[in-house]
Formats: sequence, C-alpha cells, structure tokens
Amino acid sequence: MTKILLLGVGNMGISLYRGWLNNGVKKNNILLVEKSCSRRTYLQDSLAINTVKKIPSNWKGETIVLAVKPSSIIEVFNDINKSNVNPILIISIVAGLTNEK
Repeated sequence: MTKILLLGVGNMGISLYRGWLNNGVKKNNILLVEKSCSRRTYLQDSLAINTVKKIPSNWKGETIVLAVKPSSIIEVFNDINKSNVNPILIISIVAGLTNEK
C-alpha cells in the first residue's frame, strides 16, 4: 500500500485526507504534517486527527502531497530537502502557484 505524506492540513488537506479514508486508504498509511500549533490542537481536539509538526527523517513512503499556501512553498521544499525523504511522486495542490518566474 502506498504511504502518503500530506504537508498542510487546512481545508483542502482535510478534504483529501477524508477522501482517502473513505476510499479505503488506511490511517496508518497517511502521515499529516501541520506546522501551526493552534491548527494541530484544533485537529486533535475537535476532529480527533493526529498530526506532526515536521517531516520525520525516518519517513519511508512513496508520495508527498503539498497542500500549503503559496507563500510557504519555498520553506516546504527546504524542509523536504533537509528531511532526507525520497518520494517517488510529489503532487501539488498549491493554489495559484505557477512555475513561471
């Protein structure tokens, strides 16, 4: 089974997460990363969804999904590079982000 790392657990991230669960992906195959302490607390206390603050250096998986705000993307790429993870696929749903300079 594919292991998924979801970076950003805002409204879009939560929608993806719920969709995956509803379509048979097991919770233990999804790792949710949310930097915001207040958002992590809300997710845990209100929705019983566990998250971590940063990408674990020992994460082994195939897919990373980026669901962050465009202003955070450089920091996210730096975090991915520092973490030593080697995904096969990176998917971005970062709204409004283009590859133009």
